[in-house]
Amino acid sequence: MNAKIFLSAVCLIVATGAMSQVSLGVQGGGVFSMPRVEEEFLPGQIIKGDPKFGYQFGFITDIPFGEGGLRLMPELNYINKGFKLNTSFNLLGTDYAIDGTSSINYIELPLNLAYTVPVGDNFLVIGAGPYGAYGINGKVKATTTIDGQSSKGEDKVEFGSGEEQTKRFDYGLNFMAGYLVGNGLTVKLNYSFGLAELSNSTTARYKNSYLGLTLGYFFKRAGE
Repeated sequence: MNAKIFLSAVCLIVATGAMSQVSLGVQGGGVFSMPRVEEEFLPGQIIKGDPKFGYQFGFITDIPFGEGGLRLMPELNYINKGFKLNTSFNLLGTDYAIDGTSSINYIELPLNLAYTVPVGDNFLVIGAGPYGAYGINGKVKATTTIDGQSSKGEDKVEFGSGEEQTKRFDYGLNFMAGYLVGNGLTVKLNYSFGLAELSNSTTARYKNSYLGLTLGYFFKRAGE
């Protein structure tokens, strides 16, 4: 999996929008990241990452299978994930405190198999499927306080296999539920559960997960 795959996915989703039985739309909304982050910062002392808010926007498609409610609903999103860190400790009589945020931007491709239930002219929809994500860039901001004296710093997230680097590729499972309105509007809630271990450190654990809420609009409807 590399950047060319995601570029190909963009072209595929846009191309499928030209098919008469495919709906193509755009969406955007908020992300509440809840990653599973743990690190043994000092022997016997485990620090954990806290949730953070982010955003997402991108394309959504609706590809029905026959006359029933079964359909494929792939997406292609630009999404901001990450976590906050707020911890304090004493080392050899010196008080330390760290207040920081790690923020990473991804191109993410969920492939949801969904089922719709008609409600008048509208539809309830539920679905699930795998996702793959490619890390584009990121940064870490932190305020470090040592015995009451604070300093701020900012660094770019580096991708790779090194001890201090983050793995670029993320993957996992996506679960979604939404409401499709007859005029093309859609509201969707999704939960993403990452399966990829993103840390290269032997003392750390980092897997993504998030809750997302999006508002979308299908500007090209099936049959049009």
